[in-house]
Amino acid sequence: MRDRLCVVELATAWPTVQGVVATMTAISDGGVAHQSILLVPMSPAVGVIDRYRRFLDPSSRYDMPAHVTVLWPFMAPGLIDEDVLAELATLFAGIDSFAFELTEVRWFDRRVVYLAPEPQARFQALTAAVTASFPDYPPYEGAFDDVIPHVTVAADTKQRFMRLAGWLARRSLPITGTVTEIWLMTIGDVGPRYGIRRAFPLRPVRPT
Repeated sequence: MRDRLCVVELATAWPTVQGVVATMTAISDGGVAHQSILLVPMSPAVGVIDRYRRFLDPSSRYDMPAHVTVLWPFMAPGLIDEDVLAELATLFAGIDSFAFELTEVRWFDRRVVYLAPEPQARFQALTAAVTASFPDYPPYEGAFDDVIPHVTVAADTKQRFMRLAGWLARRSLPITGTVTEIWLMTIGDVGPRYGIRRAFPLRPVRPT
């Protein structure tokens, strides 16, 4: 009952939610920017956090799923041709799938509440592999020395709602799953919402 009341409170407060996260939701003066992103979908977390993430994470308004970013921003959608898709497919096919666990609720300053995925190094290795193949596209345009894998729960809104979202998420941890594919999503090429351009499978790992 307490969880349901908390979600109702967030829904009622939606008109007061302000701010736009720079990552994944940049809007130009002329409308939605043409962007692409490589990400790990966090399907096991959807049932846990999307009840309130849809009110508190601005990127969800553009159909961005719960995810861990591999590389953003990637190249403009119009530049992604079959050669680029083939290079990405070959790259990811050579990387083993792996199990993950969302273990903690953490903060970036007071602006973002997120779930921390483990093993962190495996997610960072995905970013490093793509950046090595596409050096013209550094993560977050080189804004950060260290890229910290994260699953955003809430961002750039009232502190009490962010704390509440973190409290609700913590009650369901740990969340476990397996990274089996990477999604390439684009926005602005065919509409103002993110869509899956291609899903790239990782190399299956046989049980020992």
